[in-house]
Amino acid sequence: MSLSLQLLTIPMRTLQLHLMKISVSENGHEKKIPIVNYQTNEQFAEMKLHAMKLEYQRQQELPATEDLDFDERFSMIVNEQYSARKDAKVRRLIKAANLRETTAHLANIDYDPVRKIKKVVKMLEVERFK
Repeated sequence: MSLSLQLLTIPMRTLQLHLMKISVSENGHEKKIPIVNYQTNEQFAEMKLHAMKLEYQRQQELPATEDLDFDERFSMIVNEQYSARKDAKVRRLIKAANLRETTAHLANIDYDPVRKIKKVVKMLEVERFK
């Protein structure tokens, strides 16, 4: 992977805004990334917000997200991080529980009448853990 920097000067009323663009060459494809986006990705990684970083990158690549306003895009990014943390917590708790059958799921319960398990109990348990 190779990087090159390009300095752009954009006049904004009385201020001069200096932006750098980074040319990233991966697998023979070169794309220019504004330095702000590059720094944001690096900051997400440094803060260990990997899901946010991936969602931010995904949004940068999809032209359909350009039509969304800031709140919608930000909500999508935060939601992705929130979901990733919740999923990681569930995986961690399942691992810490040392269950014999780690792939067990409530949907897979066999309600054969011989076992005398009532479905009502299942519904109560699911409601309790929400």
